[in-house]
Amino acid sequence: MNIMLVKKAGSSALVSSVIDGREVRVVIPADKPLTAETFDAGIPYGLPLEDIVKPAVHTPEELYGLLEAALHNAGLWVAEDFTDARRVLGAVQSVYGLDAGAIIQSVRNYATPKVVAKKVKKDKVTK
Repeated sequence: MNIMLVKKAGSSALVSSVIDGREVRVVIPADKPLTAETFDAGIPYGLPLEDIVKPAVHTPEELYGLLEAALHNAGLWVAEDFTDARRVLGAVQSVYGLDAGAIIQSVRNYATPKVVAKKVKKDKVTK
């Protein structure tokens, strides 16, 4: 396991490693060696985006058909049509049911503390 130091702050260190093709970051004590054991015992760093951002899920066969239809609906039929990355991205986003705004809103909803307001009734004192 190849572990890289990302940042050191006080008694903590942020470290990173690639596991199954995905970068994973954890926080470990700064005085510990960069070993697999230390990494595995680290505290996960970052938001659990796989739990927050939920794209529309399709089987691969459905996905291919939906993507083809979305690309065609965007006017993308032959190689010469594929010159505008925004049109391609728009088609892909429509298939996955996500756009930047939806992702940002999902993260904000997750990260914003839920505050429960309590109504306080004031007792009226009569003389």
